[in-house]
Amino acid sequence: MIIDKKEDLRVKKTKKTIKESFIELAGEIGYQRITVKELCDRSMINRNTFYLHYENKDDLVKEMINETIYKYKNNLLAIATKFLINIKNKDLEDFAKNISTLLELLYEDVKLYKIILTDHYLTGYFRSVEGTYEKSIISFLNIKSDKAQLIFRYMMSGCAGILTDWIVNRTLPIDETSKIIAKLVLENVYYFNQENKIVVKQ
Repeated sequence: MIIDKKEDLRVKKTKKTIKESFIELAGEIGYQRITVKELCDRSMINRNTFYLHYENKDDLVKEMINETIYKYKNNLLAIATKFLINIKNKDLEDFAKNISTLLELLYEDVKLYKIILTDHYLTGYFRSVEGTYEKSIISFLNIKSDKAQLIFRYMMSGCAGILTDWIVNRTLPIDETSKIIAKLVLENVYYFNQENKIVVKQ
């Protein structure tokens, strides 16, 4: 089968334009008030083109969220061993640097996540993203006991709260935010490790 690269590039460009238009409109008038017609007008496409790629605006948002989940999940697991070594050695500085790497990646989609966190019609999507990451990390760390999971969720909730404020208000630069998260985890990891011994595979 011969793949038409020009067609593939055209589709990617069209979908990118639609997503950019969605973010602009959501920031201007809110998610609920966006119509497919407005999305098409802003994207300079016709309705048939939109429906060729998406069933509705919910379908569009789900694709955008899933794309970021895939991107962050892969990068998160790629440096998870570094995190474990940092935690094992209580290396605050290197831990913060690794967190900064993830925050810089997150910043690429900060406009999307700011909309999701501030529009009450979309906040459920953020919870689903948070849940996906939590399940991945629990599986990676092989967390089994109820106590270990409770302590882990306590740490995750604190980190999520800091990230939420950083995304919405951008109160602190990436390096300072990373240090706060790293310190929060390292200060509580002793209790976590009492219930779930950290094993570092190098």
